[in-house]
Amino acid sequence: MQYVSTYNQSTPAWKLWLRLLTAKRLFFVCAALLLVLFGIYVYFINATIRNVVAFNRLQQSNSAMAVEVNNLQTEYSSLKSAVSLASAYQSGYQDVATPQFISAAPSSRAGVALSYKYP
Repeated sequence: MQYVSTYNQSTPAWKLWLRLLTAKRLFFVCAALLLVLFGIYVYFINATIRNVVAFNRLQQSNSAMAVEVNNLQTEYSSLKSAVSLASAYQSGYQDVATPQFISAAPSSRAGVALSYKYP
């Protein structure tokens, strides 16, 4: 098969100029599209890096909070085991002969009404 050129001696100059403009336009459109795609690529790489940094910061913060919670649990456990009936008496607490409780009575209003009955 033989290559057939679209250019020949009888082709008017304006058609050649139009083809050249079309080729230039195509080149600039492709170049602009390439620049836009490169910009989008840079944006997403930047967003990914920012997300990784934020994830690492959150992970470090989470580790620090876990250590703090563990320390607080240990302190709570040691304080809880230090409380006894003898230490309560020493702090001024006394046994109550007849305990009095607060009861929840139904109310006509919304919510719960607490009532205390004096002896």
